[in-house]
Parts: sequence; C-alpha cells; structure tokens
Amino acid sequence: MKILYTCLLLSCLLLTSCFEYEEELSLVQYGSRDYALSGVLQEDWGAHSGEHYNMDFTIIGEHSVFEENQNALGQTYFTLSEDFDCYIFTEFFSPGKDGFQEGTFTSLGNRKLSEAEGEFVFRRVQFGRSLEEAIYGDSGTITIVITSKGVYRMKYDILMQNGRKLEGTFIGTPQYLDRK
Repeated sequence: MKILYTCLLLSCLLLTSCFEYEEELSLVQYGSRDYALSGVLQEDWGAHSGEHYNMDFTIIGEHSVFEENQNALGQTYFTLSEDFDCYIFTEFFSPGKDGFQEGTFTSLGNRKLSEAEGEFVFRRVQFGRSLEEAIYGDSGTITIVITSKGVYRMKYDILMQNGRKLEGTFIGTPQYLDRK
C-alpha cells in the first residue's frame, strides 16, 4: 500500500511539473499566427524625469539572434541577425527613481510622462517580422513579474494600431545592458 501511495504521489508530481512547463512556454500571437519567443535584451536607462525609471526590452523570436557589437568607444550594442522571425520592442516606465519595479503597465497614450506620476506606463510597444516592419501598439496592458532568480515573466495583451491583437507571454532571463 505504501509503494502504491508513493507511486501515485510521484505520478502526480510528474504530471504537475509537465503542466507547469507548458505554462512556461514563451509564445505570442499576432493576428492568427503564433510566434515562439527565445530571448530578451534589457536596456537600463535609469531615472527619467525624476519620477519614473526607464527600462526598454526587446524580445526576439525563436529563429532570431542578438549579435553583440562594439562601437569605436568600446561601448557594447546589439543588432538582430539578418534572418529573424519577429521582435517586440517595449519602452517601460515604472514609478520611482531608485530602480525598475514589476507591475501592470498601460499605454501612456498622448499624455506626457509627468502626467502619469505614480503610474506604470509604456510609451511605445512595437511588433515586427522584419527590420522594415514596425506595427505600433495602441492600448492594452503588459504585466511584468520578476522572480527572485531574475527571471522575467511578461504578459502582453495589446491592441495594435491596425486593429489586430498582440497577446502572449514571454518568460526568460534578460541580457542586461546598462545605458545610464
């Protein structure tokens, strides 16, 4: 009986961990197509306008690669590989000037950043499947949760300017660049 109970318990744990893994998939849907996501670049711009902290994120599709480069001054910057499937760029502003905070971000819209004091806002979100394509977000929410191990979970629910939805979740550890 004890062996049966132990086997049942192990089976439940295995099934639960499989379901948790499926919830951890990084996937975004644009229109009727799904795009698997693989990496994220985090650019830390620091305190902005004294009342917000600015952090930019560029998320790339599974067939995309960030290529590391250096300019003449020795500063690191990244470009996307020539052959990629999609990207999502978002410019976030969290309240306060001491560091970036997790929260649910809404569109700044036509307001000035100073008019959104104490709010979690994004100024720009864009989606593209080539360097020439940049479809901008109009409204919606993006929720960011940061785990104690530095893993970011970003949930997108955005209405784009062309009327299509951008929905999905990215989970991963960003490649960090200090731009302050």
